[in-house]
Amino acid sequence: MHQVAMKRLASSLGWTTLLVLTAQSAQSDPVEYQCFDRSTRRPVAASLVDLSTPEVSCEPTTLKTPSVPTPELESSAKLDRPPADPEVSTGPSPYVDITPDPESVNLFVRNNPLSARRALNLARGAATRRNGGLRVYRPGICMYGSATNNPCLLHAGPEGFEFKIPGGTPGWEQAGNPPALTTRILVAADGRALLQSDQSETVIP
Repeated sequence: MHQVAMKRLASSLGWTTLLVLTAQSAQSDPVEYQCFDRSTRRPVAASLVDLSTPEVSCEPTTLKTPSVPTPELESSAKLDRPPADPEVSTGPSPYVDITPDPESVNLFVRNNPLSARRALNLARGAATRRNGGLRVYRPGICMYGSATNNPCLLHAGPEGFEFKIPGGTPGWEQAGNPPALTTRILVAADGRALLQSDQSETVIP
């Protein structure tokens, strides 16, 4: 009888430990998931569930490569760009006099992983909206990856996350073309607010 009671106690403690570890993991790490096409049941997108926010979204796993855009389409893309948000500053950057340091950027990202993920998503969406949407514009593939060792993330610190995002018409990167423009986005250090947005038609090498 005593052995049965001990086994039940050990089993109960084991389940308790598993639940605690699962809860701790859920609080610290984003949860990966996939989205599927209803008709083919093939995975079409992948994303992360950020448990610190109520938002859940899917990002395409592959970018469509359309036919080579005509001058008319490129002209239309420029005309379709919405005006810049008047409530968002255009600068100057708080990092204007600071030389980019990849090690300090990665350290800040590692110490603030959820903020870095939010900032990346917010910056990508802001650049896409500013340039007319995915119908006419694609940000660089770096904006669909991790914030760690990300060439689009130049600065990260108490002043915020600063991205320089190459972009162009759909398929520009897959075709091996240079970006048509570079968009600078500054996101608050908690990853929740867009602070600055400006861009240049001249690509910065």
